[in-house]
Amino acid sequence: MAFPTSFNNVFPAKDYTLGRALSQNIHRLEKQAEADLRKQVTVQLAGRLSVVIECEEMPPKSDSNKQRQARLKGGWPRDVDNRTKSVLDAMRAAGVWLDDSEVVRLVVEKRYGPFDRALIKVEEV
Repeated sequence: MAFPTSFNNVFPAKDYTLGRALSQNIHRLEKQAEADLRKQVTVQLAGRLSVVIECEEMPPKSDSNKQRQARLKGGWPRDVDNRTKSVLDAMRAAGVWLDDSEVVRLVVEKRYGPFDRALIKVEEV
């Protein structure tokens, strides 16, 4: 699925204290992630769910080849919890499940990779 943005950048500073209005960019990314998921969802899951999320992000284009190779071997610039919330919200919006409370097991991995993406596995437990 398209990789939803981090919640670190969701709320413009001027709107943060005024109801936390989402920027237009966030709405676009959320809709794209939801659309990508809807193409793959054939049935809505219910009950106790296990979710495994593998987050990949491309290294910055400004990196030298040496910096890029170092990033690909390890390290990650973003908080894993911010990415997780974005993915779970997109999954709920796409109809994978009705409510986040159904998720009883959550495993999240993060790494640099060749694409910006989230690979997701959901199972009933």
